[in-house]
Amino acid sequence: MFIGADSTARDALIHQHASAHRDRLTADELGKLVQKGTRGTAKGKGRAGGTGA
Repeated sequence: MFIGADSTARDALIHQHASAHRDRLTADELGKLVQKGTRGTAKGKGRAGGTGA
């Protein structure tokens, strides 16, 4: 028998909830980085704003 063979639906829900929580934390941190990286750029022009690119 392999490890986890006796897991229950309850165990699966706990794991799923923990995974969703980690995903939310990751998304929040990525969002902060995006916001920080896009401050000061010309609206709608991205990083190459004003370069004619």
